[in-house]
Amino acid sequence: MTPIPQETIQRAQKLATLLLVELADMTDNLSLLNQLGDVMSDPEGNGSQLEAQIQQTFRNAVSLPSRAAAMKDLAEALKALATLERQASGTRKQAVR
Repeated sequence: MTPIPQETIQRAQKLATLLLVELADMTDNLSLLNQLGDVMSDPEGNGSQLEAQIQQTFRNAVSLPSRAAAMKDLAEALKALATLERQASGTRKQAVR
């Protein structure tokens, strides 16, 4: 198996960290996002099916289970990337010897 370049691993770690920050921001501003969802809804009940789908998609995106799943996925990604980085670092150390 060809080792993954350290630059690729570091780029993936940076992306996972940025996504983690985004998840934290989303969680910190959940009430504001819910207000946005309310504004997106049609209080008269005259909205189209597309508007209802958009609102449901939005609600799913900000739901606790969705955010918890994202956190779990990010933690698993960071764990895998840390392992890859250790392996890449070990490969480089062996090559220097």
